[in-house]
Amino acid sequence: MSISTDARRARAFLQHATEPTTPVLARYIADVGPVDAAHRIADCSAPADVLAESRRHVRWQLAETSLQTVASLGGRFVVPEDDEWPAVAFAGLSTLVPNGDTDGGPPVGLWVEGDVRLDELAAAPSIAIVGSRAATEYGEHHAAEFAYGLASRRVPVFSGAAYGIDGAAHRGALAADGVTVAVLGCAVDVGYPAGHVRLLDRIVRSGGAVVSEYPPGTPPARHRFLVRNRLIAASLGDLRQCVAVQREFSQLKDLGRQNYRVQHVLRKATCRLDLQRSGREVETAAATVSPPGT
Repeated sequence: MSISTDARRARAFLQHATEPTTPVLARYIADVGPVDAAHRIADCSAPADVLAESRRHVRWQLAETSLQTVASLGGRFVVPEDDEWPAVAFAGLSTLVPNGDTDGGPPVGLWVEGDVRLDELAAAPSIAIVGSRAATEYGEHHAAEFAYGLASRRVPVFSGAAYGIDGAAHRGALAADGVTVAVLGCAVDVGYPAGHVRLLDRIVRSGGAVVSEYPPGTPPARHRFLVRNRLIAASLGDLRQCVAVQREFSQLKDLGRQNYRVQHVLRKATCRLDLQRSGREVETAAATVSPPGT
């Protein structure tokens, strides 16, 4: 096997062996490399603190099956050893540490559906639009409008594919024939949420991507959605902005991203948004937001 093939197989195994962002495992991989780390966890010769954070009796066949599953979907497993890996975007994650509800650290690898390259997405000006699942019609309308305005200017729109604001953002970007990326808190093959399976398919067919750090078959769980939020924040390109509609997005400040929160009502027919930025009111229309230098 090539180094990349060995590393890919090892990293797929490691994702089955532990939940993402376990600090002990991240340090161990950095120290000995993914291949040695996987083999030592598999034969229980890894240090005790690493084994304590690992699932026991994980079989190598799980890694092989996961790689076959994502290939059968037309997807791929992207690892740090690949040229496509967005190393610069994820560099900031190395400084994050477990913090209450959220964990930090770079992903072991990413399962991807969609032809667009991750490094190209990370290098481009982009925006995240996230928010409440129990959104109002007002919130969903403006999330879609904001996404449409930016996607029509070739700004990729990142979100989490959940009901409410996330789904509205994805649909707004697709309506503009733009690129949108769904970062999941479960595996790409799970089909969650069930009501967004067609939306996820549209995202892939329209030149976007569906991305997860969880191997095929991994079900959704609350803590996984909290953990995946750091990937949405880290993946943003030069625009480095997030619009949190009817919800805050706390991890952005740790990664140097600007966080805006839609907070007031529609003003007559102007379709303007009132945004809060660093405690100051900023009024802007979606059509006026564009990448730096344009």
